[in-house]
Amino acid sequence: MKIIIYLSLILFASNALAYSTNYLMLPNNETLTAQKWRIDTRSHFNVDKRYSDTQAIPPSTSLGATYGIFDNQELSVEAGLDWFEPTTQDNLNALRTHGKFLVSQNASPISVAIGFYEYAFKTNANSPNILYLQFEKKWDLTGAFKIGYFSGNSEVMVNENFQASNKGIIAGWARPLPELINSLTLSAEWMGSQSYKGGALIGTSWKLQNATFKIGYFIPTNKRIIRDSIFAQLNVDL
Repeated sequence: MKIIIYLSLILFASNALAYSTNYLMLPNNETLTAQKWRIDTRSHFNVDKRYSDTQAIPPSTSLGATYGIFDNQELSVEAGLDWFEPTTQDNLNALRTHGKFLVSQNASPISVAIGFYEYAFKTNANSPNILYLQFEKKWDLTGAFKIGYFSGNSEVMVNENFQASNKGIIAGWARPLPELINSLTLSAEWMGSQSYKGGALIGTSWKLQNATFKIGYFIPTNKRIIRDSIFAQLNVDL
């Protein structure tokens, strides 16, 4: 397996701050324009060496594609597929899907997103199968704030004692910095879980034409099962 290396984004400019369809790792309340594609590749690189390899989740790499299915000023839908490594020889363990239905802030004071990600096609796949409901509000001065609730696979999202930690709060903030660089954004995200998915991610993103680069530092809630890591991602809009 070849490990793919990259960096970070989230586009913003214009009179009101503009946003992309995800800030760092967690989805946000935006979707792709209808009939548009996005290709992305993502990696995690462990930086915390305090635990042995048998005690920590290994580094991972993914390749994904997202398609804008429908959009107007109030409602929109997107969906896509992702391939995750490392995986077993069974290809259905590596292939996962994601999707989002959005009621935008044009239709209500707070936008509402219902979606799923890292959802496996195979019932016994080693996948978190995350469903979420999320609310987001944007202000020109302070940026975007989101909060929601998630539910995942109770057999995969577990703590060090193999007890389920598959439900909880997700939250985040993002602020474009047009005062410094038009296409630069600062972001912070949180997932409330004692599983390998739980923790805080702090990072930045930068857009160059149709390519977006993201980089962040992930601090896990439960360091008994996963190390601190660097998150990096490249998006290309087609």
